[in-house]
Amino acid sequence: MGKRLSDMLDEFHYHEAMDRTAMLTHMVDSYLMQHPVFKAEKEFAEKIEHAGMLLAEAYQIIGDLSCKRSENIKKNNGRTKKK
Repeated sequence: MGKRLSDMLDEFHYHEAMDRTAMLTHMVDSYLMQHPVFKAEKEFAEKIEHAGMLLAEAYQIIGDLSCKRSENIKKNNGRTKKK
């Protein structure tokens, strides 16, 4: 049976995912929330703001996963090192 995709990811994949999420979060704010239509139309603005909040939450989750994976890698490397 093949490896799961999550088992093939390394720390750089998570770093890249965080970078892309941060970029999109910034774009939502800069290009949508700051646009006059979204400032004038509160119904739309609330939806866009919610999307930005979800992206920010995803960023935090990805960062947490990245830290946990790094800690696990360090623990496992410590066990396999020769003395």
